[in-house]
Amino acid sequence: MLIAPWFCDGCGRTNGITRYQCQHCRGFNTYDLCDQCILRASTIHPYHRFALVQQAGAGTPNWRPPVAVQY
Repeated sequence: MLIAPWFCDGCGRTNGITRYQCQHCRGFNTYDLCDQCILRASTIHPYHRFALVQQAGAGTPNWRPPVAVQY
């Protein structure tokens, strides 16, 4: 199964294993953050909630923030 291509809107990294998607900006043009940039979400994309997106073929990491992160 192929993983849909995506890039982090915070740093531009492509197809990171861990992807957080803004729940306010979902739709055709989503706002996604990688595991590094989610730590700075309150600065780079404030007042929006993020949810962990399960990537095909990848397990959910158990050492990351909760599924829904409010900043």
